Amino acid sequence: MPFDIGKTNGTWKVNRTSDNYIQLLGKLGVPEDIAKKSLDAEYPLQMTVSGDSFSSKMEVMGKTVENSYTLGVEGMEQDALGKTRKVTYTQEGDCLVSVYPDYDGMGLVFRHSRRFLDDNTLHLDMTVGDLEGWSESKRC
Repeated sequence: MPFDIGKTNGTWKVNRTSDNYIQLLGKLGVPEDIAKKSLDAEYPLQMTVSGDSFSSKMEVMGKTVENSYTLGVEGMEQDALGKTRKVTYTQEGDCLVSVYPDYDGMGLVFRHSRRFLDDNTLHLDMTVGDLEGWSESKRC
């Protein structure tokens, strides 16, 4: 069964992570203090789906970030710091996968795969260059 994008609507909080999670975020350019704060933050997320296209609206670090995507089509995404990157979202089995071919402008590939463990638990596998890790978030 494909990943139900609309099911991600709600507020999420990181519940568990791999031991190297802070290191993964650091490799993505997130300062260590912000990475540690992210473990205690709640993230309101609103998704709107229409066919193969979807839009996201998320509160991150006190900022509202809005982006739109079409599955299988490379598009642009802006983050909470105002940086814009190319990304392609696809469905792979029961996962929603995003691939950033040049996350840092120097060729760093970032792959992010999300799947539901149950209705209130979202598991995220991340590959940042050669570093792999994961996190689980619970619906608040």
